[in-house]
Amino acid sequence: MVVDHDSGRLVWAAPGSDEATLTRFFDALGDDRAERIRLVSADAASWIANVVDARCPRAVQTMDPYHVTAWATKALDEVRRQTWNDARRAGQKAVAKQLKGARYALWKNPEDLTQRQASKLADIAVTNKRLYRAYLLN
Repeated sequence: MVVDHDSGRLVWAAPGSDEATLTRFFDALGDDRAERIRLVSADAASWIANVVDARCPRAVQTMDPYHVTAWATKALDEVRRQTWNDARRAGQKAVAKQLKGARYALWKNPEDLTQRQASKLADIAVTNKRLYRAYLLN
């Protein structure tokens, strides 16, 4: 799928996730219009970057917001799970219990936190600097 990020409108779609499929889009678009493209956002698939490099030589390629958010959230959850497992292995039952229920507090936007989740996040800020830093980076 190709989407115009400014308007949010679908520009083109076809089955397939490979260079040949994306090349068909640029063939339909035409070389003149493709050369005017200045920004392309996509996931980290090399097949996308390869085609964009060849067909849009002046375009700056960036990561799309969806995938950046998904990767950051996954990394945050890995830190949370590792911290929880470390606490369990060290016999820190209270710390492990606090972290076990922290997943949604760490995932939500601050303005969407329940009072309980906000309190849990405030506790993490004081008691677990590594996990809180991962939260802030997310």
